[in-house]
Amino acid sequence: MAVETLPPRSDEQRGERNLYIARNPFEFVDSFSNAARKAGEGDFVFAQSMRSAFCDPFAEMVSAMEQAHNQGAKAEYHTDVLSKQSGESYFDLLKLPGPKRDAAIAKLQAQNAFFAQMPSRGIDTVFTNIPKNAMLKMVSIFGKNHIKVAGVVYKDHPEDSVVWIGGVNFFDTCFEATDVMVETKNPKAVEEIGKIFTEIDSHKPTKDRRVALDTDTELLVSAGKPFTDIIIDDAVELINAAQHNILISSPILTDGRVQKALERKAGEGVKIDNVTQILMPATEHFEAMTFRMSEVFMRLRGYDRKVNVYFHNKTLHLKCIVADGRYAIVGSDNFSVKGPTLSTQEAALKTRDPQLVATLAKTIEDTIDNSTKVENVPVAGPSEIFSYAKHVVSQKIKKGFANEVHMDLVV
Repeated sequence: MAVETLPPRSDEQRGERNLYIARNPFEFVDSFSNAARKAGEGDFVFAQSMRSAFCDPFAEMVSAMEQAHNQGAKAEYHTDVLSKQSGESYFDLLKLPGPKRDAAIAKLQAQNAFFAQMPSRGIDTVFTNIPKNAMLKMVSIFGKNHIKVAGVVYKDHPEDSVVWIGGVNFFDTCFEATDVMVETKNPKAVEEIGKIFTEIDSHKPTKDRRVALDTDTELLVSAGKPFTDIIIDDAVELINAAQHNILISSPILTDGRVQKALERKAGEGVKIDNVTQILMPATEHFEAMTFRMSEVFMRLRGYDRKVNVYFHNKTLHLKCIVADGRYAIVGSDNFSVKGPTLSTQEAALKTRDPQLVATLAKTIEDTIDNSTKVENVPVAGPSEIFSYAKHVVSQKIKKGFANEVHMDLVV
C-alpha cells in the first residue's frame, strides 16, 4: 500500500469499510474479557505480550480466559521468558538495596506462582525465547518477540470473531500508560493476527510480509531478521509523502532513518511534532534512569531544531505516526534502530481508515497537550550530559514523576 499510489475507493468500497476501534489499555481489557467470556465449545481465545506481570487488569484477562476454557474453548497465552524471570525490573533487581530487593523478590515469587497456576486454570501458557545457553541469557534482550496481539475466534459465529493489535504490555505501568490496542472484526485481520500468534520460537517467520486487510488497511509484520524492518521502511515512506504535518509518538526517541526523514521534511516546511518520554517510571533504579535520560539527551543533540520534541509528563507507550491526518502506522514498533539491530519481531497496521486515523491523531495531540516541549536542545558532551541527567533524575525522584521536566541546561 504505497502512500503515493493508493487506488481511489469506489462508492461500493466506501460503504464496505471495516470498523477499526483504537482502545486505550483499560478499554481493551474490558472488551477482550467480555468477548472471551462469551466463548464456548470449539472457540479459541488467545493473548500475547512481550512482558507481563501480576496486576488487576491482567488478572481480569486471565479470569476471562479461564471461564472460556470452562465453557469448552481453547485458551492460550504467550509472553517472553523475561516475564517469568522478573516482570518489570529484571535488569535492576540485583542492584536494588536490601529492603527493595527483598520486596522485589517477594513480588517476583508471587508473580511466578500466578503464572504457574495458569495451566491448572485451563490456559496453555508459553514462555517464549528461553535462552539456550549462558551467553544468550546474558544478552536476553536479543531476538525478542515484541508483538502484542489478542483474539477471540468463534467457531460457529465467525462473523463475531474479534482481534486486537497494538503496543500494550500486560503489567500495571503499561495498563496505566498512554497506548492503544486496535480492535477489529475484519475477517482477514482475524485470520492473519491468529497466524501471527503462532509465529513464535522455532516457528518464527523467515521474512517480513505485508497483507492487505481491506482497501484502507495493511498488516505489516517484521520477522526479526537482522537490520531489516518493513515497518520502519513504510514509516519512512509515510514521512516522505507528507506535505503538511506529521505527528509521531514513541517511548523511545526516534533515530536512524526515521529521524533523518523527519529532519528532511522539517527542512521542507512540514510541521513535525514528536512526543516521547524521558524516564521509565516502571524502573526504580537510579542508575538505569540516569542512563536512559543521558541516552535521550545525546540523541537530541543530532535533531534539527525545526522538529518539535516533547517529553510526556507521564508514562507513554504509544508507537504511532500520523501523516497529514490521512495516513497512520500504529503497532509495536518503536521506530528505532534498536528493533532491527536486536532482531526484534514487530507488527503494525498501516491505514488510511478515516475514523482510525482521526482517533490516533487526537490521541497524540492530547498527549502533546500533557507534555513539556524541549526548548533547549543539549549541545554538551557525554560527560556533561550524564551529570545533568543525574541531577534531573535526583530532582524528579524527590518531587515525584508527575512533575514536569525542565530542560534549562547550564552547560
